[in-house]
Amino acid sequence: MLFCATCDGAFYREGEVLVVGGGNSAGEESVILTRFAKKVTIVTKDPHLSASRVAAAKVAEHPSVEVRTSITPVELPATPGCSRWWSLTPNRTRPPS
Repeated sequence: MLFCATCDGAFYREGEVLVVGGGNSAGEESVILTRFAKKVTIVTKDPHLSASRVAAAKVAEHPSVEVRTSITPVELPATPGCSRWWSLTPNRTRPPS
């Protein structure tokens, strides 16, 4: 788990990173993380990003960032050799069409 893409991003070099949230911080940090990680996935419980148009446009333009909406990350119990596992669970309510 990290809180600062600029400070901690190098720990995830060439890895795949999950960013939870859909606001400005999530969008901006995700774009920064692409300097280190090979893939960044943003998940948000909402049906769309709540980030500003500018931040959302930067995310949409970046080929290494995937956005998954209407998803709730759920922490699973720790297993031997791994401190945490996360499951991505689709929200039960569907966004309006």
